[in-house]
Amino acid sequence: MVRAFLRDEAGAVTVDWVVLTAAVTGLVLATMGLMGETLQTQVNRIDDRLNAPSIIARIQGGFGYTPHDGAQYDSLMTSMSQLSSTDLAQIAAYSNALNDQITDTTDAEIVGQVADFSAAVDVAYLNAGGVRDTGTTFDETELTRISSDMGYDPSALTGG
Repeated sequence: MVRAFLRDEAGAVTVDWVVLTAAVTGLVLATMGLMGETLQTQVNRIDDRLNAPSIIARIQGGFGYTPHDGAQYDSLMTSMSQLSSTDLAQIAAYSNALNDQITDTTDAEIVGQVADFSAAVDVAYLNAGGVRDTGTTFDETELTRISSDMGYDPSALTGG
C-alpha cells in the first residue's frame, strides 16, 4: 500500500501548480518592492492634480465656471486656501454682502470680479470640507487685516 502511494503521480500536477503559483506570487511581490516607491510617487502626483483647486472648482461648477480674470482667480484660490476657518468666515461674510450689493450693478467688470471672489470662497470651503455660511456680517478691521495678509485690496471689488 505504501509502495502504491509512492508510485501514484496523480497529485504531482497539483503540487506543480502550487509551486508555480508561489513563484509567480514571489515575483510580483519582489517587483512591487522594487517599484513600490516609484508607483506611490506617481499615485500621489495624480491625486494632487485631481485635488487641485482648479479641478475642484470645475467639478463644483459643473465644469462650466469660467473665471472673469483667471490669474486673479487663481491667486485668490491660493490665498484663501491658506486662511484659518475664522478668517475664511469673515471673507465669506464679506463676499455674501458684496453679492447682495451688486444685484443691480450693470458694470460687467465688477460683477465678474465679485463672481470670481465668491467662487474662490466656495472652493476654499470645499477644500476645507466646510459649509459656507450665508451671513453678511463681517468685521471691517478683520477684513482689512485678512485682505492685507492675502495681498488683496477688497475695494477693487466695489470699484472704490
